[in-house]
Amino acid sequence: MLIRSLLAPTAIVLALGATAPVVSADDTTAVETTPEIDNRRAEMNSAMETWHARVEERRAETDSSDDTLDSAWNEVEAAWGDVEAATAENWDDASDAFDRAMADLEETWDDATDDDPNT
Repeated sequence: MLIRSLLAPTAIVLALGATAPVVSADDTTAVETTPEIDNRRAEMNSAMETWHARVEERRAETDSSDDTLDSAWNEVEAAWGDVEAATAENWDDASDAFDRAMADLEETWDDATDDDPNT
């Protein structure tokens, strides 16, 4: 009986080996994801870092606020929060919402600047 109870948690861990728990910096709740989700989330995080720097640089250069650009950036930040909290179950919705928010930000950026974000 004792050996069986010691081995049961190991079997559960092995059975769940295809998923990896992710713990958000502001939350101690583990969320089950897949390696594909983890990779895509890392790509999204990189995009967030790039765009954050770009938006902050724009704000410093213009020394003013662009409500349309700020609104688009706020939508991306909200979508990013959903991506960080997404599980395998709701990943597609969170990912799609993030992609739409990023596309809107890129369009808004193009309208507000002469910059092409793809260069």
